[in-house]
Amino acid sequence: MRFNGALNVDFSKWINVRMQREDNSHLFKAPEFQQIEMPKFGAGSEYGREQREEARRRKYGMHRRKYVRENQPWLLKAGTGETSRK
Repeated sequence: MRFNGALNVDFSKWINVRMQREDNSHLFKAPEFQQIEMPKFGAGSEYGREQREEARRRKYGMHRRKYVRENQPWLLKAGTGETSRK
């Protein structure tokens, strides 16, 4: 981390500091109306539906981004209660 020298940031005075990953998983999920409960295995017309849909998306250039928690930005929170800063 780097801070501007004019800010006079002193790490030794920080207490109750917490650093965690931001949770953006809701941006990667399909909307509620698109999530239909269908069988994922077994005989029937819906067998392999997810693979067919993914192949169709790739054919037309729509690549789905997968959610990787390690790629999300960090959140730094210092202090507690009303005096906390992000």
